[in-house]
Amino acid sequence: MKSRSEMYYNDRLALSMFAFFGLGWFGSAAVLDWFYGRDLLIQLLFSLFWAFAWLCGAIVAIAALVLGDARPAQAQRRWLSRSLTLLSLMGTALLLWGISSLISDRARLSFAEANNHLLEGPPPKAAIYSQGIPDGGTAIVRSPGRDPESFDETTSYQLVGGSIRSCERMIARDWFCIFG
Repeated sequence: MKSRSEMYYNDRLALSMFAFFGLGWFGSAAVLDWFYGRDLLIQLLFSLFWAFAWLCGAIVAIAALVLGDARPAQAQRRWLSRSLTLLSLMGTALLLWGISSLISDRARLSFAEANNHLLEGPPPKAAIYSQGIPDGGTAIVRSPGRDPESFDETTSYQLVGGSIRSCERMIARDWFCIFG
């Protein structure tokens, strides 16, 4: 591994983008969650900031690919050096998506366990996970062996107060459903 002073500009840029987007996103998300919880305005501002930051990062990565440092002598090394920033950004995005999915799945399972008292009894049962404005939202539906999307309108309205649009199986008996 080269020391920092021996690294080319694009190599340092790729490393700094990975650190900024990878560590920065999770760090700021953890701090905001700790201070503000599920405040909708803070979540919106957080999302807008990071969407703008990712857009700027993509522009910088594409510019580095097109206008990159031409110091490496070999053509293959030059293209690898130029594309490293874009590859780093894409790799970070995939890594963050995977980790976020795992965290989200774990949060849904924890919510189902914490609200087990609402989900007990003869199925189907439901616990509202999030409520939208003015209507709709997400819910955990306990329905072993049957997809809640196949429920008739009456059953859907009794469970979640709306029509169940789509569901994703969490575990054998629980589903994460979007309603509206």
